[in-house]
Amino acid sequence: MLTNLMAARLRLGSVRPAVRSLCLLLLCAAAPLASAASVKVGDVTLQVPEPAGYAQVTPEMDGLLERAQAMTTASNISLAIFISEGDAAAVLTGGPRTSPRYFWIQTAKGAVGQHVSPEVFAQFKQVIRQTQDEMSERLKRDAPELMNKASEALSEQMDANLLIRLGGLVTMPVHHEDANSISSSMISRVEFSAPGAKSTAEVVTGTYATVNVGGTVVFLYVFGDKDDLAWTREQAEKWTKEVVAANTPRLKKP
Repeated sequence: MLTNLMAARLRLGSVRPAVRSLCLLLLCAAAPLASAASVKVGDVTLQVPEPAGYAQVTPEMDGLLERAQAMTTASNISLAIFISEGDAAAVLTGGPRTSPRYFWIQTAKGAVGQHVSPEVFAQFKQVIRQTQDEMSERLKRDAPELMNKASEALSEQMDANLLIRLGGLVTMPVHHEDANSISSSMISRVEFSAPGAKSTAEVVTGTYATVNVGGTVVFLYVFGDKDDLAWTREQAEKWTKEVVAANTPRLKKP
C-alpha cells in the first residue's frame, strides 16, 4: 500500500514546460532472468523480468490482484506484482502468504502514450532532488486520507470492516541514480484492525525507483519487513537494470 503515497503535486513554475509537464504527470499521482512478464503501457509492450525466486501474481491467486488494485492510487496503473514462489504456490492451494517481501511495477496514467527523452528525464531527476523535502511533507499530510480510501476499498472487497492506519512515515533522500533511474527509500509503521480481532502493527521498508525504459516511464517498488531496507535497495537496483536491459534492444531507434 505504501507504493501509492508517491502521489503529490509540486510547484514547478521554474522548470521548463516539457519537464514541468512530465513531473506533474508522474508525481501526481545483473544477469537476465529466465522468464518475464509482458505488460502494456498504452501502445508499448514492456518485458518485465521476474525477480529470482519470485512469481507473477495471476487472477487465480485468491483475489490478490483485486486487493492490489484497491490499494493503487487513482493516478496510477498497476502493471504486475511478484510474490515469492513459495507464497504463490501456497495461495494457489488456498494457503496464506508468509513472506512480507514483494515486487510491484506501476506507471502513471498521465504518462501513458508519452515518450520521454533522456534529456527530459535528466531534468526530471533534478527536479525530484530539488523538491524532495516538499514531496515528503505532502506525503505525510496526504497519508491519512489515502489510508482511509484503502480501508474502504479493502473492506468492500473482502466483506469485512477493516481499518488501516499509517503510524509513521520516514522518507529518505535519493540513494541511487543513473542515466535511466532515480531511487529513494521509506520506512513506515502500518496498523491494521478489524472488529473482534486484536489490532496488529508492522514496520514496512520499501525502495521505489522511477525508471525511464526506452522512453516509457514506470515505477518499480520493492517491499520488505523492518530489517529489509538494505535488501530492498539492492533488489530495486538489480531489478531496474534487468528491466532496462530486457527492453533496450527493442526500444532503441535504428
